[in-house]
Amino acid sequence: MTDFTAADGLVVTMLGVMFLSFGVVAMLLLSIRRNLARPETGVEELLAEVSAMEASLTHSGVGNSLQPERQAWERDADWWKN
Repeated sequence: MTDFTAADGLVVTMLGVMFLSFGVVAMLLLSIRRNLARPETGVEELLAEVSAMEASLTHSGVGNSLQPERQAWERDADWWKN
């Protein structure tokens, strides 16, 4: 029977860590593949709702103002250039 040295223990431990790492990577890849094949639920409905909301805001004139109203105490953004 052969003697089990510290170097042999290091090799066995390293092989165990490597196999564990490969297993984790394989499980991640399998779960990514499985989730990519599954269709998204509700995404199309959400996109349609958002586009309808944007269209209604644009038609009503609410979304047309790019600058919010300023308070009386606020200055212009370039006040220091004058």
